[in-house]
Amino acid sequence: MMMRLISCLFGNTVETDQALSVVSQIETFSSWANLPPDLLRSIVDRLDDVDSIRLFTVCTSWASIIRPDLPSFAPFRRNDPIPLLLLFAQNSNTDPNCTDLNFYNLATATSYSVPVSIPFHCFYHWLGHKNGWLVTLGAELQVHLIKPLTGAHILLPSKGLSCDYARKIVLCQTPDRTNNEFLAVSLNKFGRLDIAITGAKSWITMSVFPFLDAIGYKGKIYAISSNNLTCWSVRGSSFRHERVIHLRLGRKVYSWTKYLLEWRGELLVLITDKEPWFRLGGHRLTKVKLYKINLKNRGSRLSRVRSLGDDALFLGTNNSYAVSTSGVDNVRGNCIYFADVLSHPIRYSFKPNFAFGVFDLHKKTYQYETCQGHTSPYWPPPIWFKPC
Repeated sequence: MMMRLISCLFGNTVETDQALSVVSQIETFSSWANLPPDLLRSIVDRLDDVDSIRLFTVCTSWASIIRPDLPSFAPFRRNDPIPLLLLFAQNSNTDPNCTDLNFYNLATATSYSVPVSIPFHCFYHWLGHKNGWLVTLGAELQVHLIKPLTGAHILLPSKGLSCDYARKIVLCQTPDRTNNEFLAVSLNKFGRLDIAITGAKSWITMSVFPFLDAIGYKGKIYAISSNNLTCWSVRGSSFRHERVIHLRLGRKVYSWTKYLLEWRGELLVLITDKEPWFRLGGHRLTKVKLYKINLKNRGSRLSRVRSLGDDALFLGTNNSYAVSTSGVDNVRGNCIYFADVLSHPIRYSFKPNFAFGVFDLHKKTYQYETCQGHTSPYWPPPIWFKPC
């Protein structure tokens, strides 16, 4: 990494003494995050657009310095960027050990391909995402933790996990630059929860009770079933079941699909009238209910959220984000953007599949959307991707 930065500064003809001098200056800083702004800007001036984005995603301190120098990438210039839509992966045309990831930018309605130095067979299926890290299932049923824009690559344990039944993997804690720790929770198609922690050789079963969704929230793990919310605390390499909260959702929505997500620091449950894993017909989403879960209130646990204001929720089967749309073109506030099976009216068919769907909370309307570059019917649904 260090020599690559030096190469960016001086080119490939840098002399050994000159390189050692630069290394010596860099090593006087306590960490890479504290590199001088002028040095980072000098590096950016010598990079193309894609490499500039990669440098931007290394850490938050670098992003704050580089952000003003990315005029052609509006989503990256915001402190709270609009997620990109990761459409599909394909073999690189130039290097067999590389993969081209295809993204769609809602804010500018443009598509582009980003080459990453990771083999294509690692991207057989994506299962989750957080803070620029992507969880993928490889063709060999090995679980990979990848930060595509920097090339970081970690293998997660596969033992104890029915990989072919994995539905989503929630990253509650992502690797950092010092201790490389992570915490991941897997939810399979039958609702079972498993957990993996840094250094573990196998996934550990948390519960076989059929859950519909799970989330990491304020240092704890929450999972929702038809009418209950279950909580676990995690300390180091151990976890402990804490409590079960009855949500009293009522019989009418008992069998509806439920998602957990975070908005403005609050834990929400989103309920839809679609059954994504069993209904294969062209059922258009017509009902969406959004509730804030009051974890401290022993009385009424739920309060209805009828408006998101200028915010938009980006929801997938394996991740969710809430972002302000103020000053952003082509992205509407008070809307929920779905990138999962809800955006596919008919699955496993040769009919065109839609990249995402948008539900307007005010108008109570849902529409399917296609986008430039989304042409492959064989990949799983696209995933929302925030570069950092």
